[in-house]
Formats: sequence, C-alpha cells, structure tokens
Amino acid sequence: MSSELVQLSDGTYGVRVVSAGSVGANAQTAGPNDQSGFGIGSAAAPAGGTVIATHTPPAGNAGELHEVEITTWLAAGAPAAADLNNMAFKFGGGTITAIPVVNALNVPTKTKLYWTAAAGTAMSVIAVGAATAGVTYAAFISATKIVS
Repeated sequence: MSSELVQLSDGTYGVRVVSAGSVGANAQTAGPNDQSGFGIGSAAAPAGGTVIATHTPPAGNAGELHEVEITTWLAAGAPAAADLNNMAFKFGGGTITAIPVVNALNVPTKTKLYWTAAAGTAMSVIAVGAATAGVTYAAFISATKIVS
C-alpha cells in the first residue's frame, strides 16, 4: 500500500491510496508491512484538544520503533493568526510536540518523527487551541514499523 497527498481539481487536497483491497480511516496494511498503518481525518472549527486524525498500531507493536509521518493542512474557511501552528502530536494521553501548520488554505506541511509504539496506544493529531470559526483542520498520520 502507498499513499500520497494530491491536489484536487477544486484546489483542495486529498489522499490517494493505492491498495489491493479497501482501507478505512484507521487502516493497517497486510503482508510484510502488517505492522504499519495510517489515519486520516478532519474537523470543522475544532475546539482545543479535538482529535483531527488518529492511528492505533496493532497490539504486536509494543516496543517497536516507527517512522511517523504527519501531514497537516487547513482545508476550508478563512484562517487567521489563531490557526498558525495550532496542531500537536499526541501519544496516548500525553501531548508530545507541536506540529507546524500554515495559516493559509491547502498548504500541506509534513512532519516526520520516530516513536516507539505501545500496545493499543493511539498516535493522534489534535487541535491545540480553538480554531477560527469556519476553518476546517485536516491531517494524515502514517506509522511505518522500522525493521531492524
């Protein structure tokens, strides 16, 4: 399975997923990369702490290192100063780090980090503070197990 962020004819962005089967919003891959997966989501004018996208690695991933790639963008509305860098990476119940977000429409920003997974513990992208009214936040998070 592979995925890429693509610009659509209306100027917005979407994720193109190439896969032999169907995938859901919190999908896992099959075969040699069955310890990988992704989540995609969006939220209109989210309040602080709202989950935008999440991925929960499979239970067999406890203690395994993952490359986590996060793409964030503002998908609709009229962004303001409050939307600049207003997302963060959350692991389980703890917010780990801020994620860059440009306060303009449809400008994707990628962040890559390495994280050790824990069984049943979600990796998420959240809104840090309240978004500007009418602004839609979007995020794509992928986690790929690093094979040693």
